[in-house]
Amino acid sequence: LITVQRAYEELESEGVIRRQHGLGTFVSDNGMARSAQLIEQEAAEFFRKALDRAREAGMGDREIKRLFNHILKEEGEWK
Repeated sequence: LITVQRAYEELESEGVIRRQHGLGTFVSDNGMARSAQLIEQEAAEFFRKALDRAREAGMGDREIKRLFNHILKEEGEWK
């Protein structure tokens, strides 16, 4: 219960949802766009960490790009 409450509070503070006492919880008018923005920021952080690890392993930009493109091709295009 506390975890769920914290999740709701975090989503509300990030502007994804809004709570109305007695009525419920709703996605904010800009909630979907805000949610997409937060996901993009999270993905960018994962990419930065992966880039740091690849460089720590001695990979150069060309190798990193080749690996990333290979993974994209393996996964197929998201639609």
